[in-house]
Amino acid sequence: MSPTPELRRPGLWDLPSVVLPREQQEWLAGLARDFRGSPSWQRRKKAEIHDLLALAAIAPRLEVIAIDPRTALLARLVLRVPVPFRLDGIHELALAQRAHLVLHYPEEAMRMPLPGYAFVEIARPLGVFHPNVGGPLTTAAGGMLRGGPQLLCLGAHVAPGTPVRELILATYQALGMMTYHVDPASGAGVMNREAAAWWAGNLARLPLTKEPFLEARGAEGGEA
Repeated sequence: MSPTPELRRPGLWDLPSVVLPREQQEWLAGLARDFRGSPSWQRRKKAEIHDLLALAAIAPRLEVIAIDPRTALLARLVLRVPVPFRLDGIHELALAQRAHLVLHYPEEAMRMPLPGYAFVEIARPLGVFHPNVGGPLTTAAGGMLRGGPQLLCLGAHVAPGTPVRELILATYQALGMMTYHVDPASGAGVMNREAAAWWAGNLARLPLTKEPFLEARGAEGGEA
C-alpha cells in the first residue's frame, strides 16, 4: 500500500476557501451588521475580514484582537516577529518578540495608490528603532514619554486594491528586516534617518529572523 500523501497547508491565495471555525463565523456575521459604505465596499470588507481571520487560523504568528468595520476597516493585531527598539536615553538596542499593530484599510485603498505609511501603526513596543518606522518618542516634562504614532512605511506607495493578506506579509518581512530601506535618497520609505544610518553600518545583523511567515509543509509546500 502506498503511503498517504501529506496534505499541503493552505497558503495566502487559499484563504477565501478556508472554512472558519464556528466562533469566527459568528464574529464575522456580527461585524457585517455594522458595515457602512457602498455595497462594493461592504462586500470587500467582508472578504478582507474573512481572509484576515482565515490567515490567523492557519498562521500561528498572527492574532486578531479586535475589528472595527464601520467605515474604514480597522483591526488590532499581534504579530510574532522580532522588532528592534531603543527607548529615549538608552543607547542599547533591544528586540521585542511581538508587535502590537493597528491595521487601517480605508475605502480609498480599493481605487487609488496610497502612501506606504497609510496602513500600519505600531502600538507596542515603544521606541521602535527601524529605518522605515516614523514617529520617534520624545521625553516630556516629568519624564513621561510622548510622541506621534509609530507608522510603518511599506514603500513609497501601495498599489490600489492590494489585499490585507499582502499587507500583513509585507509587515512581517519589514519588521523582521528581511526587506528594508536604509538610503534616505531612495524615496522608498525611510522614516527615521538616525535608525537608517545605524542599520546601514550594521547590515551583518540582518535579517532579524529567517523564519517564513507560513511554515512550508509537504512536497508542494513553501511559503505562499
